[in-house]
Amino acid sequence: MSFTLFILLLIGLMAIGMPIALAMIASSVVYALMTGIDIGFFTIQMYASLNNFILLAIPFFLLASESWIGLPFPIGCSDLRNPQSVYSGRARTR
Repeated sequence: MSFTLFILLLIGLMAIGMPIALAMIASSVVYALMTGIDIGFFTIQMYASLNNFILLAIPFFLLASESWIGLPFPIGCSDLRNPQSVYSGRARTR
């Protein structure tokens, strides 16, 4: 029953427009309070997960892609705003 409430609360909070991270935190705290899990467990798990450096690549990749969108010149051999530029000969040099 408590897991069903966790899923319904998570979906409900996201449906009303709460950011996904905050909805996950709120529904996890409600689940922990309902099942009797110690809240200190969450802080220990969050602190321990900071040592996983491989997962840092994901937000840095998203940050890099967001910063490259506004550049005035194309990155690579094609202009992403104009897909025909690959075939138009702009990428060739003589």
